[in-house]
Amino acid sequence: MNVQDVPVYMVPNNPQEFNPALYRAYTKSGKQLDYYVFPALKLHKEGGILMKGVVQYKWWQDGLLM
Repeated sequence: MNVQDVPVYMVPNNPQEFNPALYRAYTKSGKQLDYYVFPALKLHKEGGILMKGVVQYKWWQDGLLM
């Protein structure tokens, strides 16, 4: 029996190059990124998405950042 570990690409956590299509919200949704919870995984650098990452957005209330 052989075990095959397929290499995957972990998308770097770079806030300047944040792509919301690769992530889902953790507990708060929004537009401004607060921090990364789990990285997005791809087949390879330019490949398809295996699993979306998870991010936490900043919480806004009445136009004020909380």
